[in-house]
Amino acid sequence: MNPSIEIRTIQTEKELEQALDLWEQVFPENRQFFEKRLKLEPQYNKQTTWIAKVDGELAASVQLFPYYTYLEQTLVKVGGIGNVATLPAFRGLGLTHTILNRQTEWMKQNGFDLSLLSTDINPFYEKVGWHTFPETPLRLKEIPRIPSTSYTVKEFSVQDFEAVKSLYNNFSLNLVGPRVRTSSYWQRLRKELLQRSKEILLVKDGKETVAYLIYNGDKVVNLEECVYQAGDEEAILALLGDIKARKHNIESICFNGACSHALYKLLLGWKAEKTQITTNMWKINDKKSLLLKLRDVFTQRMARYGAHIGENHTIFLQCGEMDLLIKNYDGIVDIGQPSHDIYYNEQVKCSEAELIKWLLNGGAAKEIEAKSHLFQALFGNSHYQFWSMDSF
Repeated sequence: MNPSIEIRTIQTEKELEQALDLWEQVFPENRQFFEKRLKLEPQYNKQTTWIAKVDGELAASVQLFPYYTYLEQTLVKVGGIGNVATLPAFRGLGLTHTILNRQTEWMKQNGFDLSLLSTDINPFYEKVGWHTFPETPLRLKEIPRIPSTSYTVKEFSVQDFEAVKSLYNNFSLNLVGPRVRTSSYWQRLRKELLQRSKEILLVKDGKETVAYLIYNGDKVVNLEECVYQAGDEEAILALLGDIKARKHNIESICFNGACSHALYKLLLGWKAEKTQITTNMWKINDKKSLLLKLRDVFTQRMARYGAHIGENHTIFLQCGEMDLLIKNYDGIVDIGQPSHDIYYNEQVKCSEAELIKWLLNGGAAKEIEAKSHLFQALFGNSHYQFWSMDSF
């Protein structure tokens, strides 16, 4: 007889307890790890924990982590996907795929622009619409002599909390991908930052805090998060010099950052090796809605591009079933649905995976260089940055 399967969000504290037990059984982390991660989320509620029951028994669960991300100075809503798990006895029934499909519909209905997950089984998620998003972290094996600077470096303390918040918020405005850390989220992070105070370095220029760095590791030093004030890029030298003085047996330094980041450029200049990771996967929940939301971002990018783009240039963008006209009117971008009569200067056809790459990290997409000045201005100036501190 076929089993009775129920897919829904949890309704009681008992079901949340059962989901926590399930995650502990399936993953190597203990129950406290999952409890701590849920408590970090200011927006947690029962609607974000999804379960599958088979003949009344909780068999699978997926956690949704709602948050906002910066797409430069526009905020977009993201559904982070985590804790995707099925008990071994119930595998093969398609339970988590069904949950993920239902979550996608729920996200569309509730205004989520994008969805992000991290995995090492990419083909599993490709079947339900997520796309691999390659990144190129750097690994520096030979650390050169680091020149001295006039900056001073100190370890993080509770008195530095507000300065770190301010630096992060200002730094994120020109990037694509950093999480919008609300006041309540920062308060939840505060305890973790204090526990890791020896792994958080601040740079001072006189009394002003101008940069900070969060790192981990001894022989292999991973630079998790590096933020600096515009004009104080050299503060990075002070941070690296301090780490080198603290860690006498460093074999390599690793950093995964935007190609526009001063630290990324510095390490490349020191002959750091480019590696590749493919653990992050993205999905666009509503392509048309997202692009319309980015109209002002596109206009600002054109202003920064600074080259002659062409008067009244129009791009006919086709992605799957979506057709859009992106028009430039004297430096102002207009985006709309084409009517029966279409006039355009350039036709661009792409997959959703390509559109994601162009929207989030167009600065690293070489194929954009072959397209029009307008297309390069709109999509070629995005620089992706997601900090591991915010992983789910």
